[in-house]
This record gives sequence, structure tokens and C-alpha cells, in this order.
Amino acid sequence: MKKDILLDLLASRILDLPADKPQIVGIDGFDASGKTTLADSLADRVRQHRPVLCASIDGFHLPRDTRYRKGELSPAGYYYDSFNYKEIINKLLLPWKNYARENIYTTIYDFRKDRAHYCKSRIPGKEAILIFEGVFLLRRELIPFWDLKIFLEVDFTVVLERALKRDQKLSGSSTQIRKKYEMRYINGQIIYLHEADPLSKADFIVNNNDPDNPNLILNNEPSPKS
Repeated sequence: MKKDILLDLLASRILDLPADKPQIVGIDGFDASGKTTLADSLADRVRQHRPVLCASIDGFHLPRDTRYRKGELSPAGYYYDSFNYKEIINKLLLPWKNYARENIYTTIYDFRKDRAHYCKSRIPGKEAILIFEGVFLLRRELIPFWDLKIFLEVDFTVVLERALKRDQKLSGSSTQIRKKYEMRYINGQIIYLHEADPLSKADFIVNNNDPDNPNLILNNEPSPKS
């Protein structure tokens, strides 16, 4: 399937979501699967018809000493200790679903500087769409909040290849990147697959090994919610 065809299909399903209250789309997937790129591309299409706000789980990291308390290479530490799910819900998802008139927060923490960093916003209209992307989105704490769930799947060999190209400036040598992905990130995703079973919960599963020709491998054709 050509990328533009997939984007048109997914954007159409997003626009089918009811416009009488704010909606949330969750874009889940493995590390380096293309979640941010997909979120941005869908936002460009959707905002031609409805107001859109994008956010990422990267803005809700826990402090470094919490993230690495099990060790920097711990896959369990990656899955269990990386993100502040309570604040994702309380500061963004719950007020969005309730169409709160006060500020919402799309970011609360800068993980690169390892310090709090709050970015405030407001829901841009009752018919607004929040597109939220990141890893581990279909675990039990978050699953009730998604009105549409998209999962990007890539082979773990592809994850590693992309990480080696993308993360060298941020994470150091290719040897360090390879070790961290093979031990922490990929094995953390395997824990997620076993514990949360995200593939059974997604409305759409897209194999994104080839971003120019993604393969739609599950389309549940979800009915719009009232």
C-alpha cells in the first residue's frame, strides 16, 4: 500500500470520530517504528477539517534516577519505570475527554535535561482531536482513553538499524546504542507484548518496515462512538 493511501484511510477514520466532544487518537508502536512521523502526517490532513493538537509520551518521562533504578540496561526498568502514567491521565487525557476549560499539559518533563518542564495549552474546540504518540500506549492504565488505536509494527532488526542511524548524536557510539537497544529497549517491548497484548487491542495495525509502502495488516473498521 502506498503511504498516501494509508494516510488518507487513517485520516478518514479519524474524521469519522464524533465531533460533539473532543476525541483522542493513540499511535502506539515499537521504538523507531515511525510514530512521530505518522502523527505529524495525520495531523496535517485532519486539521484541514478539525482542530488538532499533537503530544507525545516523551513529554511525560519520569526522572532519570527513577527510570534507571533497575539499571540502565534493564528491560523491566524500561517498561515499568519510564513514564508518568498518572500525570499523562490527570494533566492531559482526562481533562481532554472532559473538555476541561482550564489548561492542559502536553509536556511535564524534559528527559534530556532531566528536569520538570511544563508546556500548557488549551483544548482548541469541542470538536478537537488529540493525536498522542508513543510507546506502551495500549497498557491497561491508558487503554480507556483512546477513541482510535493505531499500532505501528516493525521488525526488531529494523528497530536496531534505524536507531543506529538516528540516535548516534544523542546516545553516543554505535556500540553503546546497539547494546542499549538489544538489552533494554527491544526486550522491554517484548515484556509489553506479553503483558499488555497490544496487538489484540489495536483498531489498526500497520507494518512499517518500508515507510513508503506500509502494509495494513489489521483494519477493524471501528464504528464511530457516540
